[in-house]
Amino acid sequence: MNERGWFTLLVRGLGLLFSLTSLSGVAMLLSQAIVSWVNTPSGQQFAPLTTFGGAYSYILPQGIASMIVLGAGLYLLFRGGRLIDWLCKSVVGRCAACGYRLQADQNACPECGVLCSPRR
Repeated sequence: MNERGWFTLLVRGLGLLFSLTSLSGVAMLLSQAIVSWVNTPSGQQFAPLTTFGGAYSYILPQGIASMIVLGAGLYLLFRGGRLIDWLCKSVVGRCAACGYRLQADQNACPECGVLCSPRR
């Protein structure tokens, strides 16, 4: 496995780590919303943002932060290829498509055939 492969594995692993660690905060927010919905007296309109007062006032910001981290983790896990391409594109001496190590006099990658800019 080349360096690009290891970097891809690292990015996917971080995405999995972010996703798994944020699930508890999202579950806490959803469970509190369900509890407040169940405990809403009949005849009153359900308003979850007004019921997060008192001892549970920390749940809403933590739940929102957990949702943001979950979104970032899922992006890295499933759609991180664009980020990996963007980060690996600037590596000098490597093919931008496959990460093959290029020699100083090569203008095309011998591995995949993509034309590469000359080495600086």
